[in-house]
Amino acid sequence: MVISQDEKLSQVFRSLSDPTRIQIVRMLSQGERTVLDLAANFRMSQPAVTKHLGVLEKAGVISRTKNGRYRHCRLKTDKMHNAAEWIRKIEDYWNQRLDIIEGLLEAEQKEKEK
Repeated sequence: MVISQDEKLSQVFRSLSDPTRIQIVRMLSQGERTVLDLAANFRMSQPAVTKHLGVLEKAGVISRTKNGRYRHCRLKTDKMHNAAEWIRKIEDYWNQRLDIIEGLLEAEQKEKEK
């Protein structure tokens, strides 16, 4: 099954829609951590944290590797950069529209002042 760019972007945003997952991403932005280390920061079971990690991994936001008895998690920034780029494009679009509206309002104001 081929997943479209829009669906990949949606997965990233959905994965970041939960406060626990946002906190996990913040922690991983400081560097690689084990699942046990991440779980120690939450008032929930390790399996619950593992479910959150699964959502982030499926979206491509993190990767997990096994080293001996421990699973290590690492932030994957490429998907985050794609989401940030999409947000910048939307911001540019709306800024252009607002600039047009501002210009129209200024022109209308000048007409009224004449």
